[in-house]
Amino acid sequence: MARFLDSSVFLHAYLRPKRRLRDVEREVKRRASAIIERVEKGEEVVISTIHLSEVLNITEARLGIEKAVSALYRKITVKLSNFEINS
Repeated sequence: MARFLDSSVFLHAYLRPKRRLRDVEREVKRRASAIIERVEKGEEVVISTIHLSEVLNITEARLGIEKAVSALYRKITVKLSNFEINS
């Protein structure tokens, strides 16, 4: 059974902080990266179009639209068969 993947997992795993992180924040980032690594290795996940949109909007604000779409596309298509997108 696939697990739900919240947008915060993507954001914590991929966005670079603008400031030094506290220990608890570094742990959240480490756990998010571990989840993404499992997905890239084949773990099935479900994400809603709303959450996917949130990832894109926040990433766009930090990187610009072209880089945001490119980064998201590369990450999702790595193992697209592991994703189920619910609208």
